[in-house]
Amino acid sequence: MPFIPFIIFPFLNALFFHLEFKEILGLYSYYLLLFFLGLVVYPFMSLFFPHHPDGAYGASRIFGLVLFSYLLWSVTAFFNMPLLHLNILGVLIFLCFIFVAVIFIHDDALLFVKHKKDLIIVETLFSFLFFFFLIQFSMHPEAYGGEKAMDFSLLSYFTRLEYLPPHDPWAQGSLLRYYYWGYFLFSELLKGAGLIPKVGYLVAMASIGPLMAVACYSFLLGILRRRFLALWGALSIVLACNYQSLINLFTKRPLDFSYFWSATRVFKMGLFAEFPSWSFTFLDLHPHVMAYPFVILALLFIWRFFETRFVFNFSFCFFAGISLGVLAVTNFWDFLIVYFLFGMIVLFNFRRAILPSLLTFFISIIFYLPISFVMLVGREGGSFLSFEKDSYNGLFEFLSHQGQWWFFIGWAFILGFVFYIFKKRMPKIDYGFKSFLLLLGASFALMIFSNYFILVDKINSIFKMNTTVWVLMGLGSFAILRKFSFMKFKYRVLFFSPLLIFTFVLLAGNMANISALSSFTQSSRPRPLLEATAFLKTNSFDYALAIEKMNTEVIGDKNILEPYGKTYDFESNKLSIYTGLSSYLVWPGQHVNQRGLSWKEIETRKAEVDSFYQTIAESTDCTFLKAKRIDFVEWTGEALTSKCLKIWFEGKNLKIYKTSGN
Repeated sequence: MPFIPFIIFPFLNALFFHLEFKEILGLYSYYLLLFFLGLVVYPFMSLFFPHHPDGAYGASRIFGLVLFSYLLWSVTAFFNMPLLHLNILGVLIFLCFIFVAVIFIHDDALLFVKHKKDLIIVETLFSFLFFFFLIQFSMHPEAYGGEKAMDFSLLSYFTRLEYLPPHDPWAQGSLLRYYYWGYFLFSELLKGAGLIPKVGYLVAMASIGPLMAVACYSFLLGILRRRFLALWGALSIVLACNYQSLINLFTKRPLDFSYFWSATRVFKMGLFAEFPSWSFTFLDLHPHVMAYPFVILALLFIWRFFETRFVFNFSFCFFAGISLGVLAVTNFWDFLIVYFLFGMIVLFNFRRAILPSLLTFFISIIFYLPISFVMLVGREGGSFLSFEKDSYNGLFEFLSHQGQWWFFIGWAFILGFVFYIFKKRMPKIDYGFKSFLLLLGASFALMIFSNYFILVDKINSIFKMNTTVWVLMGLGSFAILRKFSFMKFKYRVLFFSPLLIFTFVLLAGNMANISALSSFTQSSRPRPLLEATAFLKTNSFDYALAIEKMNTEVIGDKNILEPYGKTYDFESNKLSIYTGLSSYLVWPGQHVNQRGLSWKEIETRKAEVDSFYQTIAESTDCTFLKAKRIDFVEWTGEALTSKCLKIWFEGKNLKIYKTSGN
């Protein structure tokens, strides 16, 4: 249903977005590109999931993104080709040929007709949530606060990047040892659609929730075999709040930033874990958020190994490996979590699944090894695994984060007990209940592990594991409902009504979180507006003009020297952050250290930058600039007279010089 946004976007633009015509055209192109990727790989998915009610169409977009990004990376990296629009177009044409070949070979031209109801549901769900998040983000569009500076910088950098492998834009010249796949993927989508990062950042964020929701619908439909329950589950997992948000809602706290922030700061020692709707609202374009849809795709693939009728198929194992392996380069924590769950599934179906699962694991490692090796090797850090000696979290902390799902599960067990009392027999353990046991067992195992063990560091052990646990428990909470969906209508109404009412309360909690963040202002900027950098025009007018000029006139990956600031100093390094230019040093703390730059090298760079800015006013020596291949220099003092520096931009309190000879 690609015509829907063509009709709706102009009205939404007039009311909320206030974009120029070319930006609206780019927004529509982005939507069509996602639709196209789902369409062309759907014949693949229907072959891999022949017994699935919708042929796994809900996950087709995500599978298409996996193939698109992997093919594009492989072609450009191994053949040293530039990341141009022509290569993006070439990959899309190749996928079209594969689509035609699969349809022709398997003689399945009626594929889309057979599943038309589910196709309509998936497209409607995706479109609704895409519009919803775009409107929501127009109410608080600023890429400001948290780690959004890093996220915006990396996304902008990849839209400029011409050749792989990427270097760290916050430590120019140093290889990027970080999970960059999500930024690479979305930057190429934005580039193909013709969207620049100031709008593209929000559009990319607005598409993650819908991608996750339609994949959840497909996953739950395979378990529940009920469209209404699958749709209910998908919307709940993407839009519901957590239990702490409900506590905030009913304690009548003022709707301010602390209200929003406290929803995730529920563990001891200031530790935290997020959940999807909170991450989306916070505009957190971070690896763990970009990985959400790929986690659901991975679950869809590994659940095939759980089926008693599963038979070995090399092509299925190959593409399952490609789909699971993408998590290693998007968010390695989710890769570990999914494979832990995969191991549990193999134990349930050992005889059928052991050899195919080993093949899948081998493919997921080997085919991403050139990328993951560079990302993970050479980074400084402490011990990989250690035991937590104190500060354990108790039941209340985990309840505050995931308690709303415990209500779903508790209600199901209460009704199951009532069934036993009246029927004098236990309900049969069906596919849905087995799926529930797997998801719940994995969730509790991960919760216990994160509480008593430290994997790399305590913050990420709690944060990364329990953020994904929230999703797994949500899926499990709906998987257990399968048994009750086959009851008589009057019993279904009795059972599901309290859960539906509770779901609306969870949605109200999310709306309160959205309202709390929307009331948080950094400056007097226009709202609604779908532009992530508009706040700069009132906060830092000179920088806003310079950034606009750089984004318009500077093509490709160029290098800039600017004064560095402390970690989370949002007033520093604006030029590199909001243009994607590679800076010699940004926020010299854990961010660049965790991405591969040693503390010794960080101190060396700090000294070099300090020395340059202390002597540049009197010095005419440009050796440092030439040696480091610096293209631009930020300066806020009196005009410089160095022969190798020419004024490129001059504002009231800001000057940018362009170096000669580089």
